Amino acid sequence: MRNLARKLVLYPLLFVWLLTGCGQVSPTVIEVPRVAVPPELLTCRAQPIPPDVDADDVAIGDWIVDAMGAGQDCRDRLANVARVVAP
Repeated sequence: MRNLARKLVLYPLLFVWLLTGCGQVSPTVIEVPRVAVPPELLTCRAQPIPPDVDADDVAIGDWIVDAMGAGQDCRDRLANVARVVAP
């Protein structure tokens, strides 16, 4: 009789304990502050228009220097954006 009383008490407790594992867990929300990138870092200098086919060596050389400068400007701005956004 004593074992029967113990079973009548323990089995429902065991069942309730097992059901607690089926409960829903609220998701953890992580809020990350938005980093504002300055607008001047979001645009690069425009690539220069290539000279005419019959341009002299000075014009072609100037164009190459300007094109390389525009590319370097874009790389520098991208590096600055990385510094602003990186942790």
